[in-house]
Amino acid sequence: MPKTLKPDHALFFTTLALVAFGVAMVFSASTSMAQDRFGDANYFWVRQLMAGALGMAILFVIMKLDYHVYQRPAFVFTILAVVIGLCVVVFFLPAVRGTHRWIQFPGMSFQPSEMAKLALIAFLAYFLEKRKGRVNDVQTLVPIGVVVASLAGLIILQNDLGTALALLATTAVLLYVAGLNMKWIGVSVLAALPVGYMAFYFLVFLVPYRWKRILAFWNPEADPQGFGFQILQSLTSVGTGGIRGLGYMEGKQKLFYLPDAQTDFIFAVIG
Repeated sequence: MPKTLKPDHALFFTTLALVAFGVAMVFSASTSMAQDRFGDANYFWVRQLMAGALGMAILFVIMKLDYHVYQRPAFVFTILAVVIGLCVVVFFLPAVRGTHRWIQFPGMSFQPSEMAKLALIAFLAYFLEKRKGRVNDVQTLVPIGVVVASLAGLIILQNDLGTALALLATTAVLLYVAGLNMKWIGVSVLAALPVGYMAFYFLVFLVPYRWKRILAFWNPEADPQGFGFQILQSLTSVGTGGIRGLGYMEGKQKLFYLPDAQTDFIFAVIG
């Protein structure tokens, strides 16, 4: 009789606890801003709750699937093709906050670049398993390079450099774990030096908002009312909380001081 794999209950309940914690923190961070912007203090946390419920429903479906389905070429390449297609479609949709990253539907929106992370992992796991023992062959590295370059290139054009770098880092880790020879690692490092310098110059130094983020990281006090404002407010938020925090719902910086308190800087509210 084949062994039946049982769900990992510890992992499941840890995930459930993190989802619940996230919803609670969004509620704490967003009520004032939601009331001011939308006239509804529950606007953000209810949306977070709905997204969490949808995610848990998808989790239940995935738990019932035989994991061998992820090894099928039809699954891997369909997902990859869909993601690449969506990463192209965004350029023909209206810009959101000056960038083409989002696909919006009534009541919800998503970024194809986030799906690209999962699609790339599925592709690399499938392809490296098929090429087991031949990871250092050109026939292995070239197709991987084409796929990664296509995804990363499209995402860079969406002005999402962080996600593109995450894809490159994920690829490097999986290749290393799969047994990539030190020769190729050395070649990659040498090639990355001039390429990385040029990329930094054109994609960071010449792009004002990215360069301001670097300046804000190194010296936010240089412009406390400009590019350094958000990071200084986040540091104030964490500092006033101390080790124990001020207590649930008691933070002050979220009260129109800390921008994006319920999204990018929610850690500062938690602190």
